[in-house]
Amino acid sequence: MTEDIFINASLGEVRVALVQDGRLLELQIERENQQNILGSVFLGRVERVVSGVNAAFVEIGMARAGFLGAWEALTSAERAEVGMSSPPPIAESVAEGETILVQAIKEPVADKGARLSRQLSFAGRHLVYAPQDEGIKISRRIEDEAVRERLKSEVEAAQKEIGAPGGFIVRTAAAEVTHDELLAEITGLSELWGRIESSRQEASPPDCLYSDLGPVERALRDLVGDQTSRILIDSGAAVEAARNYCAIHLPDVVDRIEHFSEAAELFDSFGLEDQIDGAIATKVDLPSGGRIVIESTEALTAIDINSARTGASGGPGSTALSTNLEAVTEAARQLRLRNIGGLVVIDLIHMDESDSDKVLEALQQAVVSDRAPISIGEISPFGLIEMTRKRTRDSLRTQLGEDCATCEGEGWRLSVDTVAHEILRAAEHEARAGVPAGPGKPVLDIYAAPVVANHLLEKANNLLAQLERNVGIAVEIHIDREMDRDAYDIEVQSHE
Repeated sequence: MTEDIFINASLGEVRVALVQDGRLLELQIERENQQNILGSVFLGRVERVVSGVNAAFVEIGMARAGFLGAWEALTSAERAEVGMSSPPPIAESVAEGETILVQAIKEPVADKGARLSRQLSFAGRHLVYAPQDEGIKISRRIEDEAVRERLKSEVEAAQKEIGAPGGFIVRTAAAEVTHDELLAEITGLSELWGRIESSRQEASPPDCLYSDLGPVERALRDLVGDQTSRILIDSGAAVEAARNYCAIHLPDVVDRIEHFSEAAELFDSFGLEDQIDGAIATKVDLPSGGRIVIESTEALTAIDINSARTGASGGPGSTALSTNLEAVTEAARQLRLRNIGGLVVIDLIHMDESDSDKVLEALQQAVVSDRAPISIGEISPFGLIEMTRKRTRDSLRTQLGEDCATCEGEGWRLSVDTVAHEILRAAEHEARAGVPAGPGKPVLDIYAAPVVANHLLEKANNLLAQLERNVGIAVEIHIDREMDRDAYDIEVQSHE
């Protein structure tokens, strides 16, 4: 299998798509008004200690205080002492008004603040550095015992050579890494920790001492692998940022970075916009004619498998097995693509009990490439598979849409912000396609529903100004009270 990475860097938004053999596997979206804080380190102040939920709320300089659970309030050394028993009361770990160093391990979701931890870690390309921890751990996905021993020895030697404190987790990507590459990465990570400690001495809470890489560099660090054949980027500035990062951290990848400078839109050209639309739909058709239906609630996500028009030789038992095998593989892809976290229940088609192991094995194999921690249970007597997928940020559906107010939350639609960004992308593309000749002054006219037009004028005014600079012509927003909220019209014409 080959993988491609497509990066669309448009006004106020960066979208990163990981595509495997033409199929969208993962989509990351970051907007200026929804900055990613996952991995950021804060010097925070404990605002409240709530014994009833055994947790504390920490002021970190954001709209909502961060949540610090009792386990996460322990440092790595304290957690090692406690072992697997219950954590001590939160009041024994932190006190109201205390200044503490914390890291965001989960993005703010809905009305909840970021989840925090005092157990800090920093991800590199091949290693995860835990400066307050001890020892070296190897990814379970590296199964060859000889390779595991070699990597442990290499990291120990490099760490001793540099004199870096703390512990390391060796990532799967390190299987073929050289000693010099490990040495360089350990040096960089230990220097990063040194800068954070130095900043802490001069900072006053609440203050952000460290933010993770930008969306382009972060995508390269986390998504590039041996199967990556090319990285296609539609922005010159993003291409430069990608090449600068790879020149230092991924020199073998620099030649795979390409600038997509065609008139057509990048995601449209490779059929990704249609696949994104499919990723927010409730129903997903299977090649055989079957279907899975994905419904998310606050408590869990339910995936129902429907045989529909599926037909297979060998009778009903064979049809059920083949459909279940196909469905759990697709379900694993959809969970990753939609970034669905928490409890997931898959309702299988009734099949022979002897086939259960085949379906579980297919699901376990399908989630191997997913970077999120996943736990899969056995098939219940009722034909259900319970599994969990770690949630660290909003799902794709939450990022792109919102509950429909006119149907009391029973429906869903694209959010105003998502429609606005779609308009900005389309407007820039329309203007670059050509400005009509004429005696008057060329103007890019955008017609949108009142709520969208007002959003562009009030909350995205800086992006409109940037759009004008990018295309070199004036932009005017027009309110069309007859237009549906998700609709818009764009014209480039000469005004007298």
